[in-house]
Amino acid sequence: MEDKILAIILCYSESGLDKNAVHQGRYKGICGVDPFIWGQYLREKGVNYNSIKGGLEVYYFYLDKTNNEYQALLEYKGVKNNKKVKQIVNKIISIKKQIKKSF
Repeated sequence: MEDKILAIILCYSESGLDKNAVHQGRYKGICGVDPFIWGQYLREKGVNYNSIKGGLEVYYFYLDKTNNEYQALLEYKGVKNNKKVKQIVNKIISIKKQIKKSF
């Protein structure tokens, strides 16, 4: 459940949960998952890149790589040294904790 909450928050931070949100002027997607990078990987898993599950699978990839939630989210966002991105990642983690407490 906790991972699903994180995925929804992460995807919201990427698109406001709009499946038609345009990213970098190149592709559309609810979670900002680039189909040119992740398309084959996700197809092999039977997951649509333009879905919350697609975002979650990409997050899991980075989590496996870093073994750290914060670092995985920074990798997902793709801009590790940007102060604004770090603030967004901190906010994602904070919101997840708040939601978790409310259950």
